[in-house]
Amino acid sequence: MPSIHFPQPNFEDEISISGSETEQARLPPVKIARLIEELEILSGLGAQPGDIVVTSDQPSTGELPAIYNGIQFMNLRAASELTSAQKRPWRFEPWGWSPSALKIARSLGLECETARPDSVRTVNSRQFSSQFDLAVDLETQADGMPFGSLCRTLPEVIEGLRRYSQRDNGRWVIKADISHAARNRILGSGDLQKSQLQWFESQLAQAPVYVEPWVERVAECGLQFDVGGRSTSSFLGAAEMITDSQGQYHGSILRPCESETGKSASTTASHWWKPAIEHGRKIVDAASDLGFRGPLGIDCMLFRKAGGLGLRLAHDVNGRRTMGRLALSLRRHLPADHWACWCFASAKSEQSISEALRESSTAGVQIMPTSPTQLCGRATTLRTCLAISADWQRLNQVAQKILSHDIRGPFDRDTSGTH
Repeated sequence: MPSIHFPQPNFEDEISISGSETEQARLPPVKIARLIEELEILSGLGAQPGDIVVTSDQPSTGELPAIYNGIQFMNLRAASELTSAQKRPWRFEPWGWSPSALKIARSLGLECETARPDSVRTVNSRQFSSQFDLAVDLETQADGMPFGSLCRTLPEVIEGLRRYSQRDNGRWVIKADISHAARNRILGSGDLQKSQLQWFESQLAQAPVYVEPWVERVAECGLQFDVGGRSTSSFLGAAEMITDSQGQYHGSILRPCESETGKSASTTASHWWKPAIEHGRKIVDAASDLGFRGPLGIDCMLFRKAGGLGLRLAHDVNGRRTMGRLALSLRRHLPADHWACWCFASAKSEQSISEALRESSTAGVQIMPTSPTQLCGRATTLRTCLAISADWQRLNQVAQKILSHDIRGPFDRDTSGTH
């Protein structure tokens, strides 16, 4: 059965807006709106030939890379007309079950299992994820301890900042109840500054905030699940993330599968992440019990601590599709025993990407563009590509050139120096 994909890069923005706010308040600035249009295209990486991806505008002929051959991109009106004309069933696959996604599913007359509307905001909130945000010591294997603190009052926040300021580097981060992808947060050390207080008070007026220590990342990994009933939920796989020192996502690392079919994708995660995967199953069950259905991503982290390494089992819970999930879908382009890096860069990296393309053939690295340089006649700002090689070291060098910074990962304690 073919699918209709509804990408929504601004998913969190919609579910964080209360029903009393106007539709006008949801309109992003022009620059952000164009970036959203570029990100929408990437949902096609998770589609199959014959599928439809609903986008804000329809790309012009010849603008999309070859990796999207066979995928149809069109606006909602065109998708509605096409599905009405073709009297056959379609599967609806939204980025997440936002109010917009529910409305579109109904308008297209598509029957599908949806999440309970109230469960979507809950599962994507810090109020939910804080229950599962535990850290374990990899040296002692002791039971997990709470990593941060959910705070509902200013005194609770001040106490959390005081406690975390006394640890390691003395830095902390405060996150809004709905906050993902290194957004909607403030970083600091010591006491709250006057400039930060206004942001904090505006957040606390709506919902609790989450306070946590800022730690040194060693590696991060995105775990992907499908949530159904307790007996039908499943783990799809894991992909380590490429992030910078501030936690910003720059891509994913795909480890080799044991076969070209990719059937072993769920078993290719490093054993360092196995405790987080098992912990993730508990989160999936809790989400299922709330009536949540659909894709769910969980981010976990290895971090440096006094005396060794700690594993943070779930620092983000995303009740939606994620870039890590799209990365897993790219496995079908990997030959057996090959590594891959899905790299997120910008148009500023055009020269670095061009140099990497010229050098890749002699380095034994294949590079596949996964985003257009032109969209609807306009130059784009986002550059993404899939770099593939049987040799991790060569792949690492090419990916570093594309991204213009070091790659931390894939994590292997036996070969990671002081890690």
